[in-house]
Amino acid sequence: MEIQSWDTEAFDCGIAQGMPLTMVEFYTENCPFCKNLAKTFEQLARDWEGRAVFAKVDLGKESSPAARYRIRSVPTVMVFANGELVGRSSGAVSRRTLTELLEKASSHGTVEKE
Repeated sequence: MEIQSWDTEAFDCGIAQGMPLTMVEFYTENCPFCKNLAKTFEQLARDWEGRAVFAKVDLGKESSPAARYRIRSVPTVMVFANGELVGRSSGAVSRRTLTELLEKASSHGTVEKE
């Protein structure tokens, strides 16, 4: 599955469309933790193909989402269900943590991890 690269406009449109399940990674190019997360994010995108949309937003180029969602560190991963923020995690996180976020969001639960 392809991970989409979104600018602010694509992010706003993607979330506004209210997809059933969307996971977005907010990163910067010079962040070592972001580079480590990239492989995990790609694996999740393959595992959840057809069940979730995966996208990345480079906060070095697009600062509006960071201000709107009060992103204070990268990487930050957010999960949206039907256009609503239902989960988030910041910093170096495991595949298991991200999978749990997706599972809880897909069952319409909400979870906050910081």
